[in-house]
Amino acid sequence: MPLVSCTTTSSNTRSVRQASRSPTTDSRRRSSTTATDSSRRPLSVESQLAVPNEWIYSVGALYLKHEGRPVPQDFRDLMLEEEPGLEEVLTCVFGIQRHEARTYETLLDNPGSTVEELAAELDRDRSNVNRSLSTLREKELADRERRLLDGGGHVYQYTPTPLPEARELMHETLEAWAGYVHERIDEFGDDC
Repeated sequence: MPLVSCTTTSSNTRSVRQASRSPTTDSRRRSSTTATDSSRRPLSVESQLAVPNEWIYSVGALYLKHEGRPVPQDFRDLMLEEEPGLEEVLTCVFGIQRHEARTYETLLDNPGSTVEELAAELDRDRSNVNRSLSTLREKELADRERRLLDGGGHVYQYTPTPLPEARELMHETLEAWAGYVHERIDEFGDDC
């Protein structure tokens, strides 16, 4: 099971990242981060995301990016839209950035594209497109395949998760989040 590391910076931006380190290595890293920069402090996943660790893992760690979790304000904004598009729904449900949602939409139209091809299509820098693709892969919205080049070397080609599967992921994610919120509502007043 992957480890989850959460930090808050002085500008109140939060990041959550998946790590493959051992708990010992991770705790040493947190200690050194806290010691070197007092404005950064480790947070538990529960305080960061307001959900228990096992819930995160049961959903497949779909919310592990930036503030990658459904945000109540995002849901309110989405409900106020007359007809929200795929981009708006993706950003709300998966907690991804708009440019990452646009990358997914472009990938739907251009399956099997390389980073360079997507960068040209999106008119964005390759490094930014590569980061977007990494996020999409973390969210299980894209996959990559290594292709060997005739002259030597290799290139990665990216394929989007088909829209029907992405819809299913969105439903699962929302149902898990709603289930958690219902549990929290039921717990109100238990300690009074």
